[in-house]
Formats: sequence, C-alpha cells, structure tokens
Amino acid sequence: MKESELRLKHRDLIRDAEITVRKEWLPLIDEYFSRVKEIYADTKPSMCLHVAYEDSGLVIDCDDTPWTGNQTPALKQQVRALALDIHRRSRDVL
Repeated sequence: MKESELRLKHRDLIRDAEITVRKEWLPLIDEYFSRVKEIYADTKPSMCLHVAYEDSGLVIDCDDTPWTGNQTPALKQQVRALALDIHRRSRDVL
C-alpha cells in the first residue's frame, strides 16, 4: 500500500493529515480507519487524523473534538482501545 492509496481510501477521515511513518505501517493505519468506520457505523464520525509518527511505535493522534456528539462514550472508548492496540502491534514492525 502507498500513502496516496491510503489517503484515497480514507479521505473522509484523513483529509490534510501529516503522515510521516515507515511504509510498513500504512496497512496498520488502513486497518485502524477501516475498523473506526465499522465501530461508528451510521453515526458518521467527523474525526480527523492529524499525525502518525515514530516514537517507540506508531502513534495515532486524532482530534476528537469535532465529533458530532452522537457517539456514546463507550464507542469512543472502543476507538481509543483500537488505537492503543495498533500502537502495540506497530512495535513488531519497528
């Protein structure tokens, strides 16, 4: 996967994000956003990835302030747990 392909596939969530990661992490980011869409389903999250960078693993920094408010705290917690899981798994491809 190339960064351009990732941006095309998830343009609704990535927008103008700065993505500075090793290419091996692009499938992890793709999985993250695919699963975010599954978790939120019809609630249409308006979240946006700002930065993904190397610092002892992949760190996904999402701005969750623009969420429309129709997502429950439990759903938001699921997304945060997913981000932590992706971070942990990214250490295997350092």
